[in-house]
Amino acid sequence: IAIRADGSFITGGWDKLVRVWRADGTMIGEALVHTDAILDLAFSRDGRHALSASTDTSAVLWALPALSVDATMAHDQRATCAAFAPDGTFATSGFDGVVRRWSADGAPLATLTGHVQPVWSLAFSPDGALLASASDEHLVGLWDAVTGERLGELVGHGDAMRSVAFSPDGRRIVSGGNDRTARVWDARTRQELVTLTVTGLVAQVAWSPDGRWLAAAITGEGVRLWRGDGAGESILLPQPNQAKFAFDTGRALLTCAEDGVVRRWDLTALRPAGSTGANP
Repeated sequence: IAIRADGSFITGGWDKLVRVWRADGTMIGEALVHTDAILDLAFSRDGRHALSASTDTSAVLWALPALSVDATMAHDQRATCAAFAPDGTFATSGFDGVVRRWSADGAPLATLTGHVQPVWSLAFSPDGALLASASDEHLVGLWDAVTGERLGELVGHGDAMRSVAFSPDGRRIVSGGNDRTARVWDARTRQELVTLTVTGLVAQVAWSPDGRWLAAAITGEGVRLWRGDGAGESILLPQPNQAKFAFDTGRALLTCAEDGVVRRWDLTALRPAGSTGANP
């Protein structure tokens, strides 16, 4: 699931369909292009394009609101993740561990090599200078997003990585994975600041746009919320099986679980504010 600034959102899953929804939960349209499960989705900053990454070995660049295909980017193995840079260029990666940079219209720009195992998550810093990649190698790779130079690594996790994200101010990075921890890092010094230990595998991590909340999707439990600095007790938003989430604003959160239902949570009251059918 991914969300635009106007509250509309996009979903995808095992049914191979990409669906676009209005903020009120009514569906705008759907498209069947992928031939296997969709693993990741992203919106461009201007909301005019979306990306999908699929186990069919392709990533697709979609034009909105028409939901037409602008470009298809082939990969050697399953495509697992996609992320837009602030300038509309983007990156994709997958089971081959290669990070690929693309122009805003889907033309190849660079190939970043260095990972030797699958990459599951990509994130650009808010200023577009850095690109982070979370890998099965138990680490996060840090790259110069312009030159493609490998700048360093975030090392500390004890198992495969599943997700990485930057804070809204770009000063911190959060990572999560199969070692049942979410870790907050200083983006400049690459030092670990906070370790959050949970009871299940961490499938996704992210800050809210205003930085007030830090969230982690935990397999078999739901989505946990902490204060933006990771301090204090967490709050659980229960979800069936494995869930993904997207922040609408600092006041609302969308979750999508294996039951195919998208739920909107009012963060000011911490309760479901509505739901709609989505992708299984």
